[in-house]
Parts: sequence; structure tokens; C-alpha cells
Amino acid sequence: MRGIVLIFGICLSGCGVKAQAKTFKSSALSGFDRPIEARALRTKIKSPSSFTSSNFFVGHSLSQTTYTLEKGQTMAGTFAMAYGVTDSITLATSPWLLGLYNMPNFIVRTKLDVSKVLGLGFQAGYMRTEPYLQNSYKMEASYFNALVSARWSRLFTSHFQLNVMNFLDDERPFSIRVAEPTTPVQVSASVLNEISLFKKYKDEFGVGIELGRIGVNEPLPYNHVGFSFFRKLDKILIQVGVSISATPNIDSSDLAFIGSSTLPSGPEFKKIVTHPEVQLQWFF
Repeated sequence: MRGIVLIFGICLSGCGVKAQAKTFKSSALSGFDRPIEARALRTKIKSPSSFTSSNFFVGHSLSQTTYTLEKGQTMAGTFAMAYGVTDSITLATSPWLLGLYNMPNFIVRTKLDVSKVLGLGFQAGYMRTEPYLQNSYKMEASYFNALVSARWSRLFTSHFQLNVMNFLDDERPFSIRVAEPTTPVQVSASVLNEISLFKKYKDEFGVGIELGRIGVNEPLPYNHVGFSFFRKLDKILIQVGVSISATPNIDSSDLAFIGSSTLPSGPEFKKIVTHPEVQLQWFF
């Protein structure tokens, strides 16, 4: 009788161990399932585009970037006011051109991310001076930019640009127009290097270094160089710098009006033209 009771007790103990093992196994599996389910959920969420950002380096007067705003995001500031229609399409206007050049303007930028480190961009714009205020400039132009952005590392990105401008009126154009143009169409090429010197979460400090040539299809093109410091703080971009365009081979017989604030006393002719690269942008 004692043997039967002993055997019965061992069987119950074994069943209990099996039940505990099954419970432990189920708990262990559920523990592993949770990360797997979380990863599955994360894969359903669209990852942000490599050249779509809530705060980005806008560019210089000549050289632009492929960055676009996130869908529904707005940017306001001294250099540009823009709205993200989609992650790949941004509409904008420049208060800089309107305020200093009396030139209403409209800009659209679209881009395609080839990969996380390579982006293609296209930008088109139209601008025309209006006579409702005294104005030193009188011009009308449309333009198209073909853009390529290459991210060499986390801290270094190059933005290559081919710019084609069609001047419908260049009686008194702004300074990004060559002296003595021979054709209404002006072609320019440039590269803007975006280099981060410090980058931590939403705090970034860096420099923009620009090299280019304005009017490569003209007999007297400009050599162009620019430099700026930029600081990105969460939803704010601050940029301070300058770019310079120069035609070293020009002589007095080749000079043409290329922009001046002294129009009432007559046009001013320059071999070297400076462009302020100052921006204060707010993203929201």
C-alpha cells in the first residue's frame, strides 16, 4: 500500500514539474514575442526620409540643397517661408527677395531619395520686380535647379547644383547675373559642402563652404566662393556668412551694370560682388 501511495505521489510531483515547466516556457516565449511584435510594429511605421527633416541647412543665395520639409510642416524666416505639401514636395517664397529687391517670387522643390546617403532634387522658381516701390532693380526671370546631395559621413554632406536661369528682363538685374551677358539664358554650377563641427541630438554647429562658377556659358563668367557658420537648435536655424562673385579678367570696356543701391546717381560697375548669407529660420 505504501508503494502505491509513493508511486502516486511521484506521478503527481512529475505532473507538477511538467506544468511548471510549461508555464515557464510559455512565459519565456511571451517575453521573446514582445520584442518581435514591437519590431514588427516599428517596421510598419514609415521611417523618415534621409533628406526630409524638421530642421535643416537651407543653403546659400546661389547654391541650394535637396532638403524638404516634413508633410504639414512650416518654415518661416528672413530667407524663406515654406510649407511641406508632402515629405517630398515643398512650396516656398523668399522674404529676402521681396523685401530687399521688391521682387515677389514663388519656389517649388521636390526630391527623390535614391538611398539614405544619396538624394536627387529639383527646384523651380519665378521672380519679377514690381514698380510699387522705388527700386534699384528691374528684372524678371525663371529658373530651374538640378540638385544632387551626397552624404559622405554623419558630419559631411555635399550638395551639387546645376542652375539654369532664363532672364525675361535684365535691364537692372541682381548680382547673380554676369556682366555683359550674350544670351538671356545663364547656366551656373556649384557645390555647397555642409560640414558639422558639433552634433548632438537637436544641437548642431557647423560651416557651409561653397565653390562655383556663374555663367559658365558666357565669355565672362564669375568665379564664386562662399562661407557661412550655421547653428541648429531644435526648431531654429541661425546662419551668418558671405559669398563673393568676381570676374578677374574684366576690363573697363567689358563692364556692365550688375546691381547697385546708387541708381539715382547712376549705375555702379563692379568686378567683385558680395552676397550676405544671413538667415534666421524657424521650423514649426
